[in-house]
Amino acid sequence: MGRRRRGVLLAAAFAAFGNALKVFPRWYSGDLDGARAASKRARTLGIVALSIGVLSTAWCLSSAFT
Repeated sequence: MGRRRRGVLLAAAFAAFGNALKVFPRWYSGDLDGARAASKRARTLGIVALSIGVLSTAWCLSSAFT
């Protein structure tokens, strides 16, 4: 996996994790809209990170066996 792809994957994963950590404190303090927004961002960034990881892995495996 190239350095740029790995960097994008890690950035998306860390951003998703950071937003996921914001959900409970906001929900607990009564900020339900903020918790929903953080949850939605975490979900979207998590899907992006997972997609990049799967595509990069598939690309690496396909190029390794050809």
